[in-house]
Amino acid sequence: MMKNEMASLVNGNKVRRHSKARIALFSILGLYVIILTVLFTTTLVLLDERREWERERETNEPKRRGHVPFWGTARLLTAECPEDRIRQYDASMHNLLVEDDWYAACMNTAIDIAGRRLASPRTCMNYGLDGGVRGYWSIEVNSSECKRTIWDNVSQTASLCSTALSLSFRRIAEKHVQ
Repeated sequence: MMKNEMASLVNGNKVRRHSKARIALFSILGLYVIILTVLFTTTLVLLDERREWERERETNEPKRRGHVPFWGTARLLTAECPEDRIRQYDASMHNLLVEDDWYAACMNTAIDIAGRRLASPRTCMNYGLDGGVRGYWSIEVNSSECKRTIWDNVSQTASLCSTALSLSFRRIAEKHVQ
């Protein structure tokens, strides 16, 4: 081999080593950008939650200072759209004094759930000092919140067919028994 050929081989190996290093560097930089993006979006979500908590606290602070019972944020218990289109919610009552009539306070304190003002819950439960007082509501969902799909109709049709078949078989069995 000649010196020029040797030099080109050595230079070729250097180029390959440099390109591998560049690929590794770009991969690390790409991961760094992804991590920064995730951290940034997580921070934004946490800031939004903090602002919402502060707004709720500012709204409820006068009630707390005046010892007026109030409901916390309502929690949706049934996320999917039920067949009867009635969703279940619950919320905990805050700022009750020990000497307060918890049931009367629960039944007479209004709450806003899903854009509706509700005068009282369906039921109230007292879970003691640790669990507190909780109210439970059943709210009928309008059609824009729970859209029906073609599969709802299929499942209803299948249910009707199975009921009809079971009735037919029962009638046949009753005829053979007599």
